Amino acid sequence: MNHTILKELEVELKNYFQPFLNAPATIEEIQYAESEMGIAFPDELRNLYLAHNGEDKSGPGLFFGLPFLSLDEVLDEWRIWKRIEEDDFFNFDAFSIPTEYIKERYVNHNWIPISKDNGGNNLGIDVDPDEKGKVGQVINFGRDEEVKYVIANRISDLLLFILQTLKNKNFTIHQEEDYLYWSYGANDNIHFLDALFNIELPVLQPQFIFQSENNVKDWYDSLDENWRYIVGASECADRFIRDKRLYLGGKGLVDISPLQMCTEVYRSERTNFIRK
Repeated sequence: MNHTILKELEVELKNYFQPFLNAPATIEEIQYAESEMGIAFPDELRNLYLAHNGEDKSGPGLFFGLPFLSLDEVLDEWRIWKRIEEDDFFNFDAFSIPTEYIKERYVNHNWIPISKDNGGNNLGIDVDPDEKGKVGQVINFGRDEEVKYVIANRISDLLLFILQTLKNKNFTIHQEEDYLYWSYGANDNIHFLDALFNIELPVLQPQFIFQSENNVKDWYDSLDENWRYIVGASECADRFIRDKRLYLGGKGLVDISPLQMCTEVYRSERTNFIRK
């Protein structure tokens, strides 16, 4: 953990919010959490908790409105997911973006929940990545998170991204009675996990290459009638290119060259759709 990033982030946050980060956790508290989960915390995560044991319950949500969980809250969330993992009923589809970075499971007890949305969804630290992933990568998972993204390669990258977002003023502060919180994006009130679709990921080191507006327009103009029917109106083209799952079965397609604008595309025989 780069303490300079954290200190600078704390200073920047104070420009907009009352101090809300908790006092440091003790080594013993961290060791207890590790023992309960059977997981060794990555160094960056351990150092983050040695700086702050989560945030105050009335805080605005360190992660763009989503709270930074204390170790007790981490354990509460982890125990819920551990019980769910042991139940074969919850064997739902899951997809990794990029592919082969996150193990494609509905739940994995080796995902450390560091934030939640109170709706069954979490930000987590992945200590059991797939072949191309990195231990310590930040991911999303949960009830509504079928598609799982590598949000950041490490927690310090996510904190730096938050700092840069504050400096660039690309955020919105919301007031609801006595509750103050914030969200990613200027003049928006979008759940951070929903905003991931419009963020270059992983933050700071994106793998998706955004197409320029002109490139997208030229691509759309080149489509035949069949493909335009599939894509929809021209204003839908950018979203189609960046969609995570494309259901194309039964479309009678012969020419699939338009899919070259979509990245990481492959066919899943299990569900018979093209996925990226």
